[in-house]
Amino acid sequence: MALKAPRINLLMTDGAEHSIKLPLKAQLQYGRTARARRWPTAQEAPDQAMAFMAWYALTQIDGVYDFPFEEFEDRCEWLEEQGEEDLTEGDEDFPTK
Repeated sequence: MALKAPRINLLMTDGAEHSIKLPLKAQLQYGRTARARRWPTAQEAPDQAMAFMAWYALTQIDGVYDFPFEEFEDRCEWLEEQGEEDLTEGDEDFPTK
């Protein structure tokens, strides 16, 4: 059985482009944050959830982004989900910290 992870492509207002696979940790963090901030569930607001999970994943990569989610919303010009890809151990697309 091949495990899968969602891939997100992002375009930032400064022209930077990122393509990352979302780790489970980002998905879990959205759930915790959504409950604490009384946000809708990921099913109710998929775009907000995807943006938050992408921001969270990028903050886990050393030196990529270190600013609040609200600022990320202003800096992220576009994002799209590219579907799911197979997980591979040591894949450089996964943020680690």
